[in-house]
Amino acid sequence: MNHLLYSVEDKPPFGLSLLLASQHLLAALGGIIAVPLVLGNVLKLSTADTIILVNAALLISGIVTIIQCRGIGPIGIRLPSVMGTSFTFVAAALAIGFSESGIAGIMGASLVGSLVMIIGSFFMPYIRKLFSTRGNRYCHNDDWPKFNSCCSRLVCWWSAY
Repeated sequence: MNHLLYSVEDKPPFGLSLLLASQHLLAALGGIIAVPLVLGNVLKLSTADTIILVNAALLISGIVTIIQCRGIGPIGIRLPSVMGTSFTFVAAALAIGFSESGIAGIMGASLVGSLVMIIGSFFMPYIRKLFSTRGNRYCHNDDWPKFNSCCSRLVCWWSAY
């Protein structure tokens, strides 16, 4: 049963596309609103502030998803990829949120972090030259576990500092 209904270049009918898009939206919705709800609950924010966080997460996720899917000039991967929140930043957000700056500090840190990422993205061709492509040779033979082990050890080592 290896028969594909649609290839990469095909466009399914509008009704089916709408149904599948709704399924994709419902699957992503839980992950997008979970982080603001956790932050609001742990930081003991008011219901109004928590609603603002959830609305901001949904709005920005929607805007960035559209930009990623449609593309604006060189920006966007032009693939159906939902961009949402991540639990990676919850610990840092909580640490900032419990400080004097509170929710404004979280938003400011997010803004500065995103600007650093945007500026850093312009230097990726130069940064890439600093790293070896040695790992690429492990992707297609039996040494892949060695490469995976090396990456895992580096992540553990870097997270210790």
